[in-house]
Amino acid sequence: MNYQGIVLFHKTELFDNAIEFYEDNDSKIIEFDTEEISNSKQLHFELKSKLYLPSSYANTFESLLECLLEYEVEEEGLVLIFEQLDKLPFKYVYSLLDVLANVAKAKQKEGFTFVVLAQVDNSYFKLYKPLNSPEFICWNEKEKK
Repeated sequence: MNYQGIVLFHKTELFDNAIEFYEDNDSKIIEFDTEEISNSKQLHFELKSKLYLPSSYANTFESLLECLLEYEVEEEGLVLIFEQLDKLPFKYVYSLLDVLANVAKAKQKEGFTFVVLAQVDNSYFKLYKPLNSPEFICWNEKEKK
């Protein structure tokens, strides 16, 4: 279960198993509670505070991409966890996933593991616009669509 990029989950049991796998492998894990986020300001505040982004972070998705491309990923890898990702307004979900897919692609080229585990309540969740790096987002093996 060694993923790279964004992996979607509907079933919380499978989601929890994936988190446990990365915990057991000593990956650095950062969790985000999307239930409390209802606007762009809150989202960027959570990203900045939990990822310890620099003061130059401009609270935009472009700035997030720049900061994460420079982000130091430890040897064991970095795992970002988003529970109930589909509770966020769709325009933020799409922009966030687009940034994270691009970062995953860049980190893989650098030889680092960068994983996003995202649980969604809607089992039919999908993006209606393609991401810039669509190969870096998929459903987990047991729920592939």
